[in-house]
Amino acid sequence: MPPTSLTVRDVMTRDPFTLEPEDSLMKAVEMMRLRGVRRAPIVLAGMLVGLLVEGDLKRAEPSKPPSSGSTGKG
Repeated sequence: MPPTSLTVRDVMTRDPFTLEPEDSLMKAVEMMRLRGVRRAPIVLAGMLVGLLVEGDLKRAEPSKPPSSGSTGKG
């Protein structure tokens, strides 16, 4: 089928898994890794309220403390 005749319906993910705003980040990470996806729709009462992407999870990770051999000075 030529790309010009394709529709979103032809290539979209049907029945994607969703998360809710109150789900834990741990659950989100586990679900995304289990399913091999990098994005997850966030749904509340059947309405799309957001999209969680890998970058969001990376920004939420606590920064790693310096190694024990490092003084933190350059």
